[in-house]
Amino acid sequence: MTVTKLAVAGRLNNLNDFINALSYNRYSGGTMKKYNEKIIKQTFTEGQYDLNDGDKWIFIWHTCDRRRDLDNIGSAVKFILDSFQSLKFIKNDGYRNNRLLTHYYADDVPDKDYEYVEIIHCTELTEYIEQLEEHIKWY
Repeated sequence: MTVTKLAVAGRLNNLNDFINALSYNRYSGGTMKKYNEKIIKQTFTEGQYDLNDGDKWIFIWHTCDRRRDLDNIGSAVKFILDSFQSLKFIKNDGYRNNRLLTHYYADDVPDKDYEYVEIIHCTELTEYIEQLEEHIKWY
């Protein structure tokens, strides 16, 4: 039973940014993906974590305002899981390895130049539920 808590500092591009980049130039989408993965990889070193035992993830997106749509913000999970795969934290980011992804959005960052995502990885369902109760405000 393990709960791993990680954080990625920086504002990751959202889905609208990615679509606009692809519309501009077919190569700019790949450049944007590499940029986002670079932000994530600056935080961690290869093989630092072994997250292969569980498939339960909680992503808490801490933003500075409510100007971006929630689904666009959450789409950055693609960059995160791809980075974790290349850093060898997880074997695969496919369906069989990541079945439970929960997103929570908080506009609690006062500095407009700084955003971050808190990532909680759980191996057991009971741990996952405990983390949800601890971190997410139920309304």
